[in-house]
Amino acid sequence: MVVADRISDATKENRGSSRDFPTIQLFGLRVHAISEARLQDVVLKNACGGHGLSATYATAHTLALIRGDAVFRDAVNTFDICYVDGCGVGITSLLLRHRFIRKTTANRYFLPLCRRATAAGLRIALVGGRPGVADKVAERIRDFDPHAQIWTCHGFCSTERMTNLNGFEAHIVFLAMGQPKQEYIALELSAKLPRSVIICVGGLFDVVAGELPLCPEWIRSGGMEWAFRLVTRPRQVWRRYLLGLPVLAAMVAAEKVKPLPSARKLSATKRFNHNHLREIAAQRHSGVADEAD
Repeated sequence: MVVADRISDATKENRGSSRDFPTIQLFGLRVHAISEARLQDVVLKNACGGHGLSATYATAHTLALIRGDAVFRDAVNTFDICYVDGCGVGITSLLLRHRFIRKTTANRYFLPLCRRATAAGLRIALVGGRPGVADKVAERIRDFDPHAQIWTCHGFCSTERMTNLNGFEAHIVFLAMGQPKQEYIALELSAKLPRSVIICVGGLFDVVAGELPLCPEWIRSGGMEWAFRLVTRPRQVWRRYLLGLPVLAAMVAAEKVKPLPSARKLSATKRFNHNHLREIAAQRHSGVADEAD
């Protein structure tokens, strides 16, 4: 699948590119320091103006994934925003770059963002989760705006159903499918919906819909949300934390014993072919779907 590259210099000037936010390189991945309030403002500005924007997040699991998957790393680097969603990334930044980046949490910005978006008359698409979960999230949004225009689809919907998303002309699309699947789908959608804001939110829908317990604020603020998830969802997340965190620690140790390339050198040597990445994304997406079947 060869599609026109939606990213042009002129568009980036209009929508708030990654250079508008403090950026740090971690293992070749660009992560941005952006608060939840600023993220909401940027999303709404671009959604109202019809300027395409893509946003995702980086956790310790993300850093462990890119260790053995350069394609995924390059795919994430095409996103306009990659915010920090985990204390592990903040600590890694502190150890390697001597700067701690505060965590930005989708749990905190999602409903306030939706409230502001629907008040502005924006259309929202919710894609992901098990059947029925996205519909429950839509109900939460309609609790404060009964007339909200919302399109929903679970994470296992057919290609034909996803095609209907094009006709809905969503201003904001939330993808809740987990990494790396959601990022590959976002790459495909960005070509079909060049004026939409596409945001990857992982397993957020299950929390908003009440399918999973919400982490108490005092645990989250203490940087121990991962422990809460490990206790409440051991079968789903044990591999990510008990195996992924040691992998990240080894990556940090290896990086500490060698000089880090400058950000200028990295930016000069990295050139992303978006068309090629989207072709790979389509193949990866298809592969994940086949495995799910």
